[in-house]
Amino acid sequence: MALNVEDVNLKAGNVICSGRNSRVRVVPIDQYVAQVVKEYIDDVRLELLNNQDEVALFLNRRGERLTRQGFWQIVQGYADRAGLTAKVTPRSLRHSFATHKLKGGAELQSVQELLGHAHISTTRAYKQVELYR
Repeated sequence: MALNVEDVNLKAGNVICSGRNSRVRVVPIDQYVAQVVKEYIDDVRLELLNNQDEVALFLNRRGERLTRQGFWQIVQGYADRAGLTAKVTPRSLRHSFATHKLKGGAELQSVQELLGHAHISTTRAYKQVELYR
């Protein structure tokens, strides 16, 4: 959740993500997502913003950077409203993302890059999960 507004390049259609050990990766976003993010920045974020010096992309209702815990609570709230009984966490969403990408025909290496895995074997585990479903 440490994304800043400057990490999003709407024209290029990507987001710069900093990961563990100072690793940086560029994550592509499609036109639809870019448009939704632009609308969020131009409208919702401005309404939430209390301090003009705040650089965080995602803000909580107090106008401060949205924390991991805050994000998890939002995800859990939507899962509850949807009537999902399985535990839904940001991590389970990440797993679902990887599995669906691979099931949809994405190359293992491209999913590895999107997830920021240092080793292909870590990503390959998602392929194995997909085979057993």
